[in-house]
Amino acid sequence: MTNLYHQLEFHYYSRDHSCFGNYTLIGKSSVVGPLNYNESTRIHLAYGNHIDEMDVSYLTNISEYIPQYRYELSPSSLNFHPSETTITYTAFDICKEKAVIRGPQTFIDHRYMHIILLENLQAWTVNVTCLLHIGDISYVRGIGALWDAFITQIQPIAALVPYMVEIGNHEGNHGTDSDDECAVPMVRRFHSPSNDNSLFWYNLDVGPIHRIYYSTEHDFRRTSLQYSGIEDLHSV
Repeated sequence: MTNLYHQLEFHYYSRDHSCFGNYTLIGKSSVVGPLNYNESTRIHLAYGNHIDEMDVSYLTNISEYIPQYRYELSPSSLNFHPSETTITYTAFDICKEKAVIRGPQTFIDHRYMHIILLENLQAWTVNVTCLLHIGDISYVRGIGALWDAFITQIQPIAALVPYMVEIGNHEGNHGTDSDDECAVPMVRRFHSPSNDNSLFWYNLDVGPIHRIYYSTEHDFRRTSLQYSGIEDLHSV
């Protein structure tokens, strides 16, 4: 079960054998909760601004204590470092409609997202350099718990290699495509090199390949900021 840092109660409903008519409550569970309310979860990686940097993102239930981490190039010389940034978002940060309504099928408090910047990393060889997920990330559409479920599902991969994302209409649209989440959960939960405009458009090098991410949810005409950002890369 995904750790939502909330107590939960499960209800079981059924209809007649022909699957017509209204649902009837058959039974419900006792109230259950996570074994560890302060567990660090939703761990995922992203490239930083430089080739030797990596952002590590994860979620906890509290912000009272600043999480610490240890990393060095040698296991015998691990030193403690404080987390770089702690952020969150509330229903007031999101546009309107379903995404701002509190409830199990709408908005839930998403606790605190911590970002660690690892610097001076050395290259090492793996079969997978990174994973690219281009738009329409999780089809949450205002059901906040699905963001937590999705990132929990990708964690076995995203905690090992950079999981690089790009905005899509089901995250960034100010209408029914995203149920008016208007990109807030996406931008708070995922990260990218800050060389242009966050997750909306940016560029990065992956080995010998230079990748440019651009957004059709934003103005990309010749007079736009997005076009200017791409135009600046003509010499790459």
